[in-house]
Amino acid sequence: MRIFMDRKLQVCALLISGGLAAGVAAGQSATGSGTAERRTMQSYTAEFKITSEQTLANGTTITRETREMDALDSQGRRLTVTTTAATADRPERSFYRVYDPVARTNANWTVPGERATVMPMPPIQKPGQSGQTCWSTVAGSGSGASTVQAVVSRPEAPGGPYGVGAGGTLPVQRVETAKVEPPKEVREELGMQTFEGVQAKGTRTTRTTPVGAIGNNEPLVRTTETWRATSLGIIVHEVTDDPQTGKRTKEMTQFSSREPYAGSFQPPEGYEVVTQEMHETPCQH
Repeated sequence: MRIFMDRKLQVCALLISGGLAAGVAAGQSATGSGTAERRTMQSYTAEFKITSEQTLANGTTITRETREMDALDSQGRRLTVTTTAATADRPERSFYRVYDPVARTNANWTVPGERATVMPMPPIQKPGQSGQTCWSTVAGSGSGASTVQAVVSRPEAPGGPYGVGAGGTLPVQRVETAKVEPPKEVREELGMQTFEGVQAKGTRTTRTTPVGAIGNNEPLVRTTETWRATSLGIIVHEVTDDPQTGKRTKEMTQFSSREPYAGSFQPPEGYEVVTQEMHETPCQH
């Protein structure tokens, strides 16, 4: 699948393994000078297939598959698309997210859909400006708001006959629990390997949960094999085998170092574009 194709054929999934800048949340802080020059990024388009397998107690196996794609252009704009397969009551859907450091916006939309949401990033702190300023997309609210939880303290009831408290409640007995060893984690280096022409460094992490840690009568061993392309900062292959959640495999199926099509970072033609406004809000201390 190519990102240079017609938009109707671009319903593929894109996952940002290196970490996508999230949309502006309430109370997002704006710090940093912003004076550093923007460096040219290494552009690429990577496509992935993610398969999840879970085996139930009766032997039934549930398999789910999604498609993902990650695109980065030379200006640092990043596009992610995550596509879920069609079900009996819902067609195939693709969720798009765009991080644009040039326009200083985050945007998202769904295909099929009708509306795209654009969220501006907080203003860059001016040179010499000190302190912290928080911003929200909701006027008059943000991280300054807090929820207070009331804690009711009751005095200990005096002992009554037959070990029953005067208030009619049974005394609380402390139960000594056996000390359980914390999970052990072992990391192993796997060397270098090539995936779709991309060099990646591999590691295998084995995490063992000892008997009794979560009520288990046998040790639980979870292994994760990760291959990361250090030149791109993304994971190109990963396999996680967990006795509790099953097996999850992420494999890169195609890779291109060409500059992505600029139109891919824009909402589809005909979509209603809703731009949210930023409001300064008190910071939570």
